[in-house]
Amino acid sequence: MGPEPLPDVDIGQMFMVGFDGPEIDDNVRVLIEKYKIGNILLSAKNLIDAKQASKLTAKLQEIAFHSGHRQPLTIAIDQENGMLNNLYDSEYITQFPGAMAIAAAASTDYAYSVAKATAQEMKACGINWILGPVLDVFTTSSNRLLGIRTMGDDPNEVADLGIAQIRGFQEGGVMACGKHFPGYGNAIIDNLLSLPVVNDTVEQLEMAPLVPFQKAGLAGLDSVIVGGCAVPKVAYNDMHACLSPRVIKGMLRERLGFQGVVLSECLEMGALHEKTGIRQGAVMAASAGCDIILVCSSNTLQRDAFTGMCDAFASGILHADVLASIARISHMKDKYLNWQDAMHPAGIALLQRLRLEHSLLSREVYEKSTTLVRNHTKLIPLSNSIPPDASILLLTPLVIPLISSVRNAESSKGLFIGEDVFLKLGQEFSKFHPGKIFHTTYTANGISNVHEKLLKKSQIVVIVTTDVTRNMYQIGFTKHITHICSYERKPVIIVAASSPYDYSLDRGIGTYLCSYEFTPEALECLARVIFGQLLPTGRIPGTEHRPSKVVPGPTNRWLVDTYDAKIHLNSLLELWTRCFPESEVTADFFEVLSDPNQKHFIVQNYSTNELYGFAGTWVSNKGRLGSLLMILVDPARRNMSIGTSLHLSAMRYLITDQHVKRVKLGSSIPLFFGGLPFLQFAQQERESVLAKWFSDLGWDTTTNERSMMILKNLEEWSPMRHVVQELKMVGVMFDICLSEMDDQISGLIAQQPPLMQDQLNMLYDAARERVDSRVIVAVEKDTKEIVGSIVLFTKHSSVAKFHPWINEFRSRFVAGLSSPIVNGSYQNLAGIFTLGLVYSALRHLKMQNFTSCILGRVDSTLENTFIGAGFTTWRRFTEIEMSAARWMTPDM
Repeated sequence: MGPEPLPDVDIGQMFMVGFDGPEIDDNVRVLIEKYKIGNILLSAKNLIDAKQASKLTAKLQEIAFHSGHRQPLTIAIDQENGMLNNLYDSEYITQFPGAMAIAAAASTDYAYSVAKATAQEMKACGINWILGPVLDVFTTSSNRLLGIRTMGDDPNEVADLGIAQIRGFQEGGVMACGKHFPGYGNAIIDNLLSLPVVNDTVEQLEMAPLVPFQKAGLAGLDSVIVGGCAVPKVAYNDMHACLSPRVIKGMLRERLGFQGVVLSECLEMGALHEKTGIRQGAVMAASAGCDIILVCSSNTLQRDAFTGMCDAFASGILHADVLASIARISHMKDKYLNWQDAMHPAGIALLQRLRLEHSLLSREVYEKSTTLVRNHTKLIPLSNSIPPDASILLLTPLVIPLISSVRNAESSKGLFIGEDVFLKLGQEFSKFHPGKIFHTTYTANGISNVHEKLLKKSQIVVIVTTDVTRNMYQIGFTKHITHICSYERKPVIIVAASSPYDYSLDRGIGTYLCSYEFTPEALECLARVIFGQLLPTGRIPGTEHRPSKVVPGPTNRWLVDTYDAKIHLNSLLELWTRCFPESEVTADFFEVLSDPNQKHFIVQNYSTNELYGFAGTWVSNKGRLGSLLMILVDPARRNMSIGTSLHLSAMRYLITDQHVKRVKLGSSIPLFFGGLPFLQFAQQERESVLAKWFSDLGWDTTTNERSMMILKNLEEWSPMRHVVQELKMVGVMFDICLSEMDDQISGLIAQQPPLMQDQLNMLYDAARERVDSRVIVAVEKDTKEIVGSIVLFTKHSSVAKFHPWINEFRSRFVAGLSSPIVNGSYQNLAGIFTLGLVYSALRHLKMQNFTSCILGRVDSTLENTFIGAGFTTWRRFTEIEMSAARWMTPDM
């Protein structure tokens, strides 16, 4: 028989119930007709497609109307998008990105637009209440409860995005419901109690978890779901937040000032109703401050809960609470609901009109969310880093399929359940890569013979993970595969297809992407990013991944060894490639480092012989000038004090052992870097980090700028007429230096500053071998005195070892110009003399069919002069230095 409802008091308005199946059964009909249950929860078990959903909701409202309900039913759904969609219809319902993917797109406009579009589609199907947005702050990356359902770890960012979604839902015509108060972001699962536990104090909660709820409440949030977690430091004696007056009335209502409708966690939650019983649980929830009590599916439990509430009201213990709750619910319904819309949803006709606009919005947000977290070795895009015929091994986990995969199961016959989830990704790979794609799954069983065979056949491996904190086997599998590939020098790409925190802090994984979900739409964008068809613009949400000040303190010290070219050359070449993957060099690039009179330093892994870092030094001019040629640190090992350890060893050698008085960063001879580089791949932010690093170590970073310049298409070059005229007027001829002029060249070098003479003698001695190199001279017409010179060379000359950058060019028709010098008596004409020397060299190269020429180490004052001559800036450096006295200061 069941309980009798109380006259004139719609206690049924305080319940939200669900039911089984896509049809309205007698049980739910009785709940609506007799008990005046005012709120219905729909889930995937009730919904087949948009057309059926519209008919189902209209029928529910029709039953309520004809049974005398004063207001329409609220019909609620969990439709968080991404991988949580209870209503799926590939033809009429748009697949939008989920919460964290939207946060990765970093736009409140996107959050608003997606929410409004979702609301419009739900309302068209007769659904008027979306149980969202998720306002939990993801404070613990190992949290297994919510993961990508949250919008990150920055409470203010979560609040801003959440408020945008709330506004979108409301303007789309549905009610919004923030969840899960007081926040599951820092919750842990207590295995003994079998429920989530939040161990934060009120003060800790106010610092982050409560911020989005408070701001959303002030912005007009309609309702809040209170979780079934325990909050022992707030309500010690209350097992569940949704049954706690301290949490709801004390914290949510009074402390935060929330005036909207409060929903309980489902009372069918095992730990909840087993501890209190369903009747007592309903009464406790209402007494604690819940306006609507959720009982998801069991009709028996739903009736029991209703009975408990009726008994409590009749006894007078809940009278005021019940009336206040019914008033709040009625006010919310009045704001959003009317019988005309409720019983006649717009349905398919409206969904068809919205389809194109919403599809374009979805695609745009998915494209903006895909995140390239790390790309240390510049593997991405693969279209630029691997040959077209390379074989790719794609390893994907066996996971529980999404609703969309289940509904489309007929398209993947012959596969195990879950194998078809990443089928789309393999198909997308095949679209963009002409080589072989080997695609197989992996499970908790580890590496199989199939995996080993495919590893041997492939040149690159892509491993997909899905929330490794829930699937710990994926960590072991990934480590095993990456270890094998590291030993074989085979590149690996890791893709997080759910939580970005899987490997966000593991810098040993040099190439790491995140798609935030494995919906087909996300996987398509992921493939496009991997193969260079789409530029990745997403970023991991929250504060952890924004630049922040480093806390000063002691650093680690690494064991630093001496570089030996016979042992370490190949490892150095590999390190350089990891640091500058766009720079294709051979072992010749490092030939000058074999000089037995110079010393260099390394940090290495003694087990694998892999170099983690390298520092090159150079001492010239009888020890008066030292150069720190470069410091290289493996991108995957940066911010680990390797560079600091190398810097210390190099400076100690130069200043303490070699007694140099001044150290320059970079060197003109040999020229790997002319100073602190203006980095092409990271622009100002990275440059400022480098400059600050050297400045903090005591370097003077306020000195001159230099550049290297390139003239391309030499076959089309011709000298500027006014320059030729000016050169004629100064009375100087330009020619190739003959052997009888060598003594004059030596005299010219002797006129240069003492600190330069060692380097110039070394370079000009190599050039005077006259094998693929020449010295161009400026000769005074009357006296036949050499008043200037410049070195011209190709990659096959002895000079090239002092200018290793020339080996970056594959063509043999690329030449270099270096070390122009002018007689001190003609300094007022140094600019025009240097330009004349360059013009003479270019004419010589053009006759030899060279196509390009690089001019090394151009002072910033002459840069515009050479731009006028046809050159463009290739690389730019800031010359920085440190004195021995500064380095030896105690505070250093």
